Amino acid sequence: MNDKYPKGDPNGLVIEDLMAEYFKKGIEFTAVKLEPFCQKQIDVMKQHHPNMQVTDLDKASKTKSDAELNKMWISNASFILQAAVGK
Repeated sequence: MNDKYPKGDPNGLVIEDLMAEYFKKGIEFTAVKLEPFCQKQIDVMKQHHPNMQVTDLDKASKTKSDAELNKMWISNASFILQAAVGK
């Protein structure tokens, strides 16, 4: 994995501050974990937004069938789209 910005966001955005602000304003946040290398980022985000929902498709891919994974993916994508564009 290559981090294009190892010194942080070039625009000065700080994930901890963003997540804390989302939480404070009651903005829901959902993450779909696809790979194990993003766990550190998810942990930091959840630390500052305790209500953040995480769906771990990485873990599920080791224990669930392809059909179950597809159902999980579609369910999460549908939820995210409904939240973004309305029901």
